[in-house]
Amino acid sequence: LVATFYSISNMRKGLAGIGLGEFLIRQAVQRLSGNTQEFQQCNANVFCTLSPIPKFRKWLQERAALVNTNIELGVKQAPLMSDTDISRLALALCCSSHEVISKLLEILDHRGPEIFSLKQQQHEESKLDGDKFVALLESILMKLAARYLVQEKRHHKPYCGVASFHLGNGACLDRINWKADLSRKGWSNSF
Repeated sequence: LVATFYSISNMRKGLAGIGLGEFLIRQAVQRLSGNTQEFQQCNANVFCTLSPIPKFRKWLQERAALVNTNIELGVKQAPLMSDTDISRLALALCCSSHEVISKLLEILDHRGPEIFSLKQQQHEESKLDGDKFVALLESILMKLAARYLVQEKRHHKPYCGVASFHLGNGACLDRINWKADLSRKGWSNSF
């Protein structure tokens, strides 16, 4: 039996720093595991969350600005994407390798979530047909999201507050769901 939690968050700013979410999850896990009399028949043995990736867009925009600043200053830095992904995206977007992130953000901002539904026709921004372009975007954005959630750190903790909460409580990242929230709020936070 699987128990799924969705978007545990503090409702009030005054509760920031108080482990209310952790308390609620631990209490629910204990009950749903069949460890209490009222929920003995549940006996859940797998627990997961469906959590948003807030501020992914903001992080990517900040990284793009940093990349552009460092290029102007001649500062070397570790690339945000693999050389292969940079080359594939640069070719698809008809731009130079140092422009790919800015160009990608520009296209995502201009087109919005509809970019993922343009299948058969060719995207005006790309040399690729719609299906291939969307597949390339999925590949790139999923890798960037994984990097944001797991590798990017602030004070030795995940940069993403949601990832920091869950990973700090013993969870592991099993899967990122592609196009999970195409609402306006979801798009403005995470693409």
